[in-house]
Amino acid sequence: IKRGVPQGSVLGPILYVLSTNDFPRYFQDYCESVIYADDTALILSNQNKDQLDIDTFVALEMAKQYCQVNDLVLNQAKTQQLIFTATANNLHGLPDLDTSSARYLGITVDNNLSWKPHVDKLCLKLSS
Repeated sequence: IKRGVPQGSVLGPILYVLSTNDFPRYFQDYCESVIYADDTALILSNQNKDQLDIDTFVALEMAKQYCQVNDLVLNQAKTQQLIFTATANNLHGLPDLDTSSARYLGITVDNNLSWKPHVDKLCLKLSS
């Protein structure tokens, strides 16, 4: 271990923010980044599906590069791509990332902006 703090420590969030405060600037010309504590979302949009796939691939590579340069680890298991579209087209994104629902800040949202996956998970959790 090169550096780190114990899970749940008071210093953890502060040190994380200090070490990643330049992350939004790194992406500012390419996409929008939304960060809350250690949860990060990159928001990309494009009318052209093929270009969106390319942009997503580039953004993911940029994130990997940023993490490598800053001695951070990108959690592949928590890295997902969720595509929203106004039409009923069956769009698929990058094969390893594409999902019909994703969890962000404790809320599960699906590609139809439905609360159903979130409510289903809550009901399952409450019934057990």
